[in-house]
Amino acid sequence: MTELRGPLDERKLDLVRQFLRERFRGYRISEQFDFDKTAQVFRMDSGSGRTYQLIVSKEALDDSDFAFLLDDRVVDVLEQAGALSVVLTSRGPIIEVDLSEEQRRKLFGKGTEKG
Repeated sequence: MTELRGPLDERKLDLVRQFLRERFRGYRISEQFDFDKTAQVFRMDSGSGRTYQLIVSKEALDDSDFAFLLDDRVVDVLEQAGALSVVLTSRGPIIEVDLSEEQRRKLFGKGTEKG
């Protein structure tokens, strides 16, 4: 089966993959492209009930300083969020439910229901 790829910079996605492998050793890391959000979604699963989800927006990937966004703040916000999704934006990580409608439109092209 062929893996579907989105219109995202694979070199920058490789940086995310490497970062997550280093910071979440022992976790199963899976990913998929979210066509609705034009974002890559990474899920880290410990195998013992602890999971984290990071949504890497195209807006963040397009940032010229993208590599600097991959720092301890990402891990801190993921741990704070627990089961909630975290979105990596060009300004850093934000728990998805904390995004304003304006931020959602800018990142994903439309408003989304909080739920």
